[in-house]
Amino acid sequence: MAEWRSAYEGASSKRDAKTALCHILRKGWKSSDVCPAGHDRAHYFDVELAAEAICHMPGPKPSLDYLDAIAELLRGSDNWRPLLHARNMKEVGWVEQILTGDRVAVDGHFKSKVDKQAQWLVAHKRHLGDGFIAAAADILDRIYDDDGHKVLDRRRLA
Repeated sequence: MAEWRSAYEGASSKRDAKTALCHILRKGWKSSDVCPAGHDRAHYFDVELAAEAICHMPGPKPSLDYLDAIAELLRGSDNWRPLLHARNMKEVGWVEQILTGDRVAVDGHFKSKVDKQAQWLVAHKRHLGDGFIAAAADILDRIYDDDGHKVLDRRRLA
């Protein structure tokens, strides 16, 4: 873990630090009581999504203490769901597609996941801070349902 913390601190920009961010945010998951060996759970708010939000936050790179606090929130029991392998197979690439800036259309399962992500943001907005919330909302704003409506209701984040 120390090498990722050093890589993050030594990166010249938040964007350059994204790989290190993902490792820092994932720290301790494999040994966590929340995600036991066997990986029979998945998280609602994705680490890659959190790392991307951090990269888009205004101002200087957040401190390692702030990242540790976000990692702790991501590991919380309210960010986990049973892993349903067949459904998750369809998820491959959807986070990456969102991060390209493309508009993403989602069906019921993914719409539900985005709803859970928004609920998680609302539940933790006091701890995450306005910069993280705004950056995450900007990313989730690219997701639309099958009828062409935005999935995220930003009013819930106010």
